[in-house]
Amino acid sequence: MANQVPCGGWSGTEDATEETQKICEAVKDQVEKETNQKYVVYKAVKYRLQVVAGLKLTIKVFAGEEDYIHLSVFQQLPCNGGKVELVNVKEVLRVMRNIDDRIVHSLNTTVPTVSFSGKVDASETCKQLYETMMEAHLTRDKAIKSCIAQTSEVMGQLREERAKDSDSLVLLRQLRKEQTKGESCS
Repeated sequence: MANQVPCGGWSGTEDATEETQKICEAVKDQVEKETNQKYVVYKAVKYRLQVVAGLKLTIKVFAGEEDYIHLSVFQQLPCNGGKVELVNVKEVLRVMRNIDDRIVHSLNTTVPTVSFSGKVDASETCKQLYETMMEAHLTRDKAIKSCIAQTSEVMGQLREERAKDSDSLVLLRQLRKEQTKGESCS
């Protein structure tokens, strides 16, 4: 991992190490659940870290072909158990934006010019475009509802734990983190 990172500051971006890959592997199941994909190729490429009450890592992971995902991961200090947890995956939005870009491109090329009017079946193209848009909408809706449901469940558990131990700063931090995550779902 990065050497001489000032407490609270971010390291520069560095090539991933075996240790970085191990951290990625530790959260792979969570990433697959979050993105609703199984990754055959899943290789840490670059990373940077911030030393706080543990390590915050941003890791660029090669996921096959030209796909990359960016993971935000938190690793507790060894004295606190060293647990690794996934904070965020930046892949779903990119995929959805790509779908939007393809839709815009399709809209721009669907209505044929006079010279192409006989070569393009505008009706069939519109039908395919509509189906693509509906599929993208349903996928997006499902992802948002899943995020909200998961966050609500975790928030409920944390609130129960906080009610039992109102002085716990760790629980308060976890609760705030989940609240922020829930806001980013919608």
